Amino acid sequence: MRSKRGVGGGYVLAQAPEDITLGQIVSAVDGPIVAGDFGRPHENGACQHEGQCILLAVWDEVGTYMRSHLDSFTLADMIRRALGTTSVETSV
Repeated sequence: MRSKRGVGGGYVLAQAPEDITLGQIVSAVDGPIVAGDFGRPHENGACQHEGQCILLAVWDEVGTYMRSHLDSFTLADMIRRALGTTSVETSV
């Protein structure tokens, strides 16, 4: 996104809406997309959490799914949904 100062100023997309994913927007605003703040699951049997590593691995998979799902939508998709149309209007 680029900003313009003065009369008629505001923000302008630096990329086409088709090239910007919802995942990129959420990450830019809120930071990395994760399900909980658990860090990476322990590997190679180096777990000190009495079985909690299994849950950490599941939460890691949930975070991966959330990122993938959000990345499957573009800003253009969101515009189409908001307008109730199947294509982005040329005035956008």
